[in-house]
Amino acid sequence: STRTAWQHLEERTHVVNFQSFNSYMAGGLKCTTFSFGLNLSVLYRAVPFRFFNDPEEATDLYHKPHECYGQFRRHLERKWEQAELDRKDIWFVRADGSNVNEVFDHLVTSVSDEILPWFDYYSDLNNALKTCLSDEGPYRRDLMATMGSPERNRLTGYLAIALGQTEFAAPYLERFEVYYQKALAEHRAYEKRYPKRTKKSQGSRGRRAASGRESVHKEAYGVGDVLCELL
Repeated sequence: STRTAWQHLEERTHVVNFQSFNSYMAGGLKCTTFSFGLNLSVLYRAVPFRFFNDPEEATDLYHKPHECYGQFRRHLERKWEQAELDRKDIWFVRADGSNVNEVFDHLVTSVSDEILPWFDYYSDLNNALKTCLSDEGPYRRDLMATMGSPERNRLTGYLAIALGQTEFAAPYLERFEVYYQKALAEHRAYEKRYPKRTKKSQGSRGRRAASGRESVHKEAYGVGDVLCELL
């Protein structure tokens, strides 16, 4: 597309996204509508998609995933100062375009100095697993999920399986399954206790939320099947 590019490899997909700003956002961020952010992400095929019940929809998303669906993400920060803006995650382009060549010269430098090395680092599943297991080092900010969270456990488990480390993977997936089985039980108890309130929330937004919850619950059962195979 005009804002997002994908590179499909055997075990992963690389995503590069140019983030633009409309006039409202640009006003709040104190930049111009010509300014942009640059976002990177990596999506591993070894980690199943979440929140999608329709297999065709999931297949489409594997083909052209949104940047935010990547398991590892980086919001690129510029390494040079711009007098117009202190924020490093926005590349400021003046309204008259007078500095556009300068901005893109620095962007080209970032491609070789930061973007390509970042994707190269995550070409190794061992590095991806290493990031999951530590909150230290330069790659710690590439994960949105906090240490010990269900999503972090899920990601760690599936990456470990892809590396053939099944015994290592088992406790992480088990913790993920326990959390969501508990969430499923609590949700069903709520529906049983407040049936009218649950039914009232089933507008379009409510149906989407329910669909998302159900897909997570299905995945919890799927993780249980994986655990049976591992153990």
